Amino acid sequence: MRIVALAIAVTMFITSAWAGDPLVGTWKRNAEKSKSALIDLSRPSTHTFTQIPGGVRLQVGPRSVDLICDGKEHAVVGGTNLRETTGADTYTATRRDNSTLEITYLREGKVVSTTRHQVSSDGRVLTMTSDGVSKTGEKFHDVLIYEKQ
Repeated sequence: MRIVALAIAVTMFITSAWAGDPLVGTWKRNAEKSKSALIDLSRPSTHTFTQIPGGVRLQVGPRSVDLICDGKEHAVVGGTNLRETTGADTYTATRRDNSTLEITYLREGKVVSTTRHQVSSDGRVLTMTSDGVSKTGEKFHDVLIYEKQ
């Protein structure tokens, strides 16, 4: 009986911790406020974050990637433009706090990109900052601004 009660308590805690996650939802890029050397900002972009066990699923158009937020290295399954640009084959993801997701992408064990998703204190703006090196050796620094839909 105690095990069942403990399992219910843990499930309720995990559910309530993610329930107020400001990252979860649909975000539309504001091209006028964004800066990128590699991305065509004239094309609309929408990012949708949903909860999955232990992390979040990031969907960008028809593509998605599951991000397990445990700070351990995981194979990249699925894809986003950033993965294609850098050729990343693994990643580590960490939630620094309820409003911050940090992802490090690696190719053959070497860091090729870091990305920080930061939700504003009012929960209405998501700033995605990425620094890295493309497969062709081109360095990039992107600051993309998204608004909650």
